[in-house]
Amino acid sequence: MLDAHTVQVGEKKVSGKYLAIAVGGKSWVPDKPGKELALTSDDLFHLKQLPKSVTLMGSGYIGLEFAGIFAGLGSEVTVMFRSDLPLPEMDGDVRKVLKEQMESRGIRFVTGASLEKLTQTGDQIEVHTDQGSWKSEIFVAATGRVPNTEGLGLQEVGVNLGEKGEVLTDEHCRTSVESIFAVGDCVGGVQLTPYAIAQGRALAARLFQDPNADFRPHHVPTAVFTQPAVGTVGLTQEQAEESNPGDIDVYRTSFRPMKYTLPDKPEKVMMKLVVRRSNQLVLGCHMVGSDAPEIIQALAVALTCGASKQDFDRTLAVHPTAAEEFVLLRDPVKS
Repeated sequence: MLDAHTVQVGEKKVSGKYLAIAVGGKSWVPDKPGKELALTSDDLFHLKQLPKSVTLMGSGYIGLEFAGIFAGLGSEVTVMFRSDLPLPEMDGDVRKVLKEQMESRGIRFVTGASLEKLTQTGDQIEVHTDQGSWKSEIFVAATGRVPNTEGLGLQEVGVNLGEKGEVLTDEHCRTSVESIFAVGDCVGGVQLTPYAIAQGRALAARLFQDPNADFRPHHVPTAVFTQPAVGTVGLTQEQAEESNPGDIDVYRTSFRPMKYTLPDKPEKVMMKLVVRRSNQLVLGCHMVGSDAPEIIQALAVALTCGASKQDFDRTLAVHPTAAEEFVLLRDPVKS
């Protein structure tokens, strides 16, 4: 970046009234002894053969999705992280149910664990943590991504960066330079594709169409393509209770879908609605189970349009489906 209105790409200079930084993030490995033995999620696409055993470090969607992939292909999978449950930004019930379901598929979780070092033992990597040691054929650092802002000359033109290199912005995605904005993974926070898309759309609308357009993170549907999958839109129960103390009803159900009864599979589905009691506005929809991303995509329309619990109750159910449970929830489990 040459100045507040100009960037250089190779030998070409491009100028504009506004500049938007959307350079994403990159994988990183924690600075621990033996870190050169660790792979990142980028490296996994270049494996020449399926490892017999895999340890993944990280509680986020990348590590959990790859855990499901490797377990499904027959690898022995261990997932380690420092917290008690995965997906720290998700609803508490989602986190708990997903961990239980993944464990039922044979995935081992080591929680409350911090990595101390990695060592090579023959053709195995020994993982040393404060919770003990074990061996795996490969070790994957899936500890998130860091902003890909190094070497862009951002600070030289006055753009303020955070400790991890993230671009510091206000609620309108504006940086410390009036004509420069930033969206997506490079600003830190939630690193999911729908969030970056929503930020970009809101920014474009505000600059060129509607000056009052804003980014509404709670209307952004997201999915985690684990086994089973997660779909969510709106506020978590924890967020809703914090912003609406004493005014939240929670509707929740857990069941085994009909398609799993004949093959006698143990997999269950969890569905949850978070509702503001005073006006019956649905604040959040959450699901763990088969087809969760597909179902949540449709429910995101309802939340964006301001659907109430009465709207859900009036909606006829398509039977027999799993999705019908969202419109058949009648009694709150928490008031």
